[in-house]
Amino acid sequence: MKTRGLFLLLASTVLFYGCLKNTHHETGVEEEVFDFDYSTKAEGVSLDVEYTNTGVKAPVYFEIYDTCPVDLKSEKLNYVKLDGVLPIYSAYTDANGKYTATIDLPAYASKLYVYAPAFYARTLIEAEVKDGIVKVTDAVAESSIASAVALTTTTEAHYSYVADNCEKNRPDKSMWDYKTWKTWLGEYNIHANGAVDSYVCTNTGLLPKDPSNLFLTFHEALAPRGGKDWSPGEEFVNTDDIYMREAGPISVTFLGQNTCFNNSVGYYYYSEGNKPASLNDANIILIFPNTQDGMWEKSDNKDKNTIPSTGMKRNTTVQLKYYPNIAKGSQEGATEIFPAGTRIGLVLACNAFSNRVGCVNKHIKNRSTTTPGLSLNHDGKVIEGETRSVIFRVDKDVFVGFEEYKDDKNFTDCVLSINTIPSDALVVEKVISNKDLQITSTKSAAVYAFEDLWPYQGDYDFNDVIVDYQRETIFTQGKKIAESFILKTYQNIAGNQNGLGVQINSKGNSYSYNFESQGSMSCLIKKKGSDVYEPVELAYEPKNVDGNNRKPVYLITDNVQENMGAEYKLTYTFNYAVEPDKDLGIDILPFIYRNLDNGKRWEVHVAKEKPTFKMDESLFGIGDDASNPKTNKWFIRKGAAQYPFAIRLEGATVNNITPLLNPANERKSIDTIYPGYKTWCDKYGNQQYADWYKKPAETQK
Repeated sequence: MKTRGLFLLLASTVLFYGCLKNTHHETGVEEEVFDFDYSTKAEGVSLDVEYTNTGVKAPVYFEIYDTCPVDLKSEKLNYVKLDGVLPIYSAYTDANGKYTATIDLPAYASKLYVYAPAFYARTLIEAEVKDGIVKVTDAVAESSIASAVALTTTTEAHYSYVADNCEKNRPDKSMWDYKTWKTWLGEYNIHANGAVDSYVCTNTGLLPKDPSNLFLTFHEALAPRGGKDWSPGEEFVNTDDIYMREAGPISVTFLGQNTCFNNSVGYYYYSEGNKPASLNDANIILIFPNTQDGMWEKSDNKDKNTIPSTGMKRNTTVQLKYYPNIAKGSQEGATEIFPAGTRIGLVLACNAFSNRVGCVNKHIKNRSTTTPGLSLNHDGKVIEGETRSVIFRVDKDVFVGFEEYKDDKNFTDCVLSINTIPSDALVVEKVISNKDLQITSTKSAAVYAFEDLWPYQGDYDFNDVIVDYQRETIFTQGKKIAESFILKTYQNIAGNQNGLGVQINSKGNSYSYNFESQGSMSCLIKKKGSDVYEPVELAYEPKNVDGNNRKPVYLITDNVQENMGAEYKLTYTFNYAVEPDKDLGIDILPFIYRNLDNGKRWEVHVAKEKPTFKMDESLFGIGDDASNPKTNKWFIRKGAAQYPFAIRLEGATVNNITPLLNPANERKSIDTIYPGYKTWCDKYGNQQYADWYKKPAETQK
């Protein structure tokens, strides 16, 4: 238990109590001032991001990590995201795939990992911080993804093994002994990996009106929500096929894929109530013989290079036809108008095209269908209890997403959109609105650690008040609509009753210092042991009110101990959606405080940070404090000993500060717990030692 004693008699006769140790200096002795801000942050880093080799124009959501967020040792064909790893930054590019901003990073960050979960963007890109500049590009050396946009011409003919024009060209007839698909829409190019240029849609009324929005919408609809791994589950899984409630033409647009397999896509149709009993009972017509677009996320090395087998351009549209006599094997009466009352099914044949990527199993032959009960596994048996497709409408746009032979439940092995005239002629079960689409990005911001005996030295074990600070940003349609600031309180052993407050720090050139004009703030509390956030009232001190000429202030609690382990969530909702190129937002500056009888406050902030307007500035210069308000030097200390009164550990997590919460480390100074701390101070923040709080002594034994 920390000792409690009288350590300061203020002019207002207020007494402070705390863990008093080695607190007083001899009077009349001029002491050295350790003028170091203890910052663990690299400010003003220039970030330049380019996703310009996607083959389409669409905004890209990306996250930046200081450690690799995926399992690089995984033998799976797609990257596997690691659990519990949070990004340190996230944003959307503009529609051209570009993003430029000035950001703050942890000072230790020299290598970064940029992760993009959208199927149409390169998943993982490594980048370096050089001279305060970070450049991120999706271009790949030697086998640039940009070259995939141009279809590859081959001297050897290649075929879709499911098509009726390939019966004599199958390497293993037993693998493809299903009923063949008809190639009635047109002949694909056997010397361009199955390109469909000869029968692309020319009806402008059936082409996507806003292709950029299609990619963004599909991604946001199926993206992880609430910062947790999420799959569509029952939300978008279809229990029936698309239905034509009125007659009209139909087109299918290939948006893209994220797989190393060379798959084929076909369609079939049937009247209501006459669903095929099996795929062999369906009359399937080939749409896309080879859905490989050359942009598979791991396609940058040797046998995993998909570019030579590219057969499709993203955003390619094909108009379908209705053949009333197809059951008789006849094209007689073919029409572009599908009758009302027709259901349309789609099927993806895995690994069906001949010019395959070298790394894949060439004997996989699964079928994934939109019709429940018709999907087949490798041995031709019906897949029971497993969904291989999603169908949903977002406003006027209808989407289909497929899984092939391995179900990772992101439904991006082939992504399609369906268009009709009129646009609402199609009926699907799952319907959502664009305004309901959201992505919530949870980021690791920092850990704040406070000593509560300021203006005296204390023991510098930095466990009197510890606050884990995370940020959430909520996006919709590629734009920022809200930011949340989550503060979770920790405390080891302290005798004082400390409060927790935050100052509002505005960002962006177009952002008004009166942040109330840009949006509104709310606060919730989730008490320790609870899973539910509940509303909580905050004391608010607006700027330019009652003498506040500094920053707006929220007082979250006047007693951290009262709800120790609680999470406080402050959410700032913008009055309008913020465009990606606008660095518009706010940040918070946490501090601890105690109210004084003179109407002022005792406060502790990180070094060099200006206190609130209610700070009792008569406390500065007392004891170990060497602050000088006239020169804007705040919360710095006398003497060469390298201990601040509070510190912000940029990019830290609770795991990093576990030793501070260990009762066995009570009264042990921080440089004992973290051996690299003293060297970092000696070198005045040298980046080489900036990750000292990631390396506690307990992990170095």
